[in-house]
Parts: sequence; C-alpha cells; structure tokens
Amino acid sequence: MRSAIKASWWLWALACLPQISAQGVPPSTGQNVPPGGQDKNYLITSDTTGESTFTGTNPAPAFVVSGTGPNGWAGYGTVTETGAKWIAPSSDQSNTLRNGKYPGKTTYRLTFIVNDPNAVLTMKLAADDFITVLLNTAPPWTSPTAIYANPVTLQLDKNNGLQKGTNTLLFVVDNAGLGPTGLNVGFT
Repeated sequence: MRSAIKASWWLWALACLPQISAQGVPPSTGQNVPPGGQDKNYLITSDTTGESTFTGTNPAPAFVVSGTGPNGWAGYGTVTETGAKWIAPSSDQSNTLRNGKYPGKTTYRLTFIVNDPNAVLTMKLAADDFITVLLNTAPPWTSPTAIYANPVTLQLDKNNGLQKGTNTLLFVVDNAGLGPTGLNVGFT
C-alpha cells in the first residue's frame, strides 16, 4: 500500500512540473506573474542574504521585482533587456532600501520536462551581481563579471547536459557588491 501511495505522489509531482511550452521553451522568470507576485516556477533553495522566506528544506517561491528596478539593470532605461521580468528573494530591490546591505548568495531552481532528446534552448540571462548556472550534472557556467547590465546568451542542448525527461537548472546568484540582487532569464 505504501509503495502505491508513494508512486501516486511521484506521478502527481511530475505532473506539476512545467512542461516545455508549445513554443518549445520553459517559463521565463516572472512569466504570467504580476509585479510583487510569487514566481512558483523559480524556487529559492538556498539563501544567505537573509531576505527570503526560505527555511531549511522548504524551498520558497521567488518574488517578481516591483516598482522601478535599480539603475543599470537590464530592461530598465536604455539597457538591453532579456524579454523576462526580474525575480529576487523579495519584491523590493530599490537602491533606497538595499544599498550597503544583503550580501550573500541565492540559489534559484527551475525544474522542467523536455520531450525531444534533440531540443535546443536559448537562454538570455542577467543577474546582479555574478552567477553560476548548473544544468543537471553538467559542468557549471560562471559569469566572469557582473552581468546585471549586460545580459549573456547561453545555449542548452544534449552536448551540455539537456536531456529528455526531467531537467533541473540551478542559478546561484552572488550579491557580492551589496545592494540590489536578482535574476532575469528569458528563454527562446
């Protein structure tokens, strides 16, 4: 009986994962979520900045940044955007609240299902300040510089870890410069 319950739970959990959409892409950050709302596709699994609701083993949804983002963030002013919204451990990432505060790292997790073993995903990515991206068990990619104003484009395919079935992307954002922090991921 226990194994039947456990199997049913796993089937339900898998059904809840985002599927690659009809356009062939997983959800971008903040997709279909209003400013200040919770993005339940991107879960915070670790946070040392002290501002998320993450507690131990219970992942917490990221918040879509509300109001005007910090000067220089991709998508604000004349800075190139990624086509997605910024998410963070809290919705207020204003310079007024955050300058000189909240150093640390936040890990966001996106889990999704790929049906095509030859799928190719393009990800346009910005983060404040630095980021390490891990796809399944593939070697990580780390930004050599802060990329909040200069988004980078990464391609994901079977050669760098994308697989048919369940995939997990981890985004480890390092708020080394204090002040605002966030993640912005646009998929195409």
